[in-house]
Amino acid sequence: MYVRILAIFRRTRGHSFLGCGISRHDRNFGDTMNRFGGALSSDAMGYLLLEFTPDVKHFFRKHAPKKNLKMEEKLPIPAEDKP
Repeated sequence: MYVRILAIFRRTRGHSFLGCGISRHDRNFGDTMNRFGGALSSDAMGYLLLEFTPDVKHFFRKHAPKKNLKMEEKLPIPAEDKP
């Protein structure tokens, strides 16, 4: 007989270790660690993107051709979205 356990956790941005293995039928240690590692790496990638996206945008903006910059000035871009 299979019993499913429902647990509610408060989650801010990351994943809960316990939430990775509590409601799965194949609850063994290796599978739980595999899911936990995937959740951890996806959170790390998200934080890296948040941290370095402005730098990457600035790099491409700085090296953009002058013709593209002039065209961009004519577009109706809101002030908060301008680089």
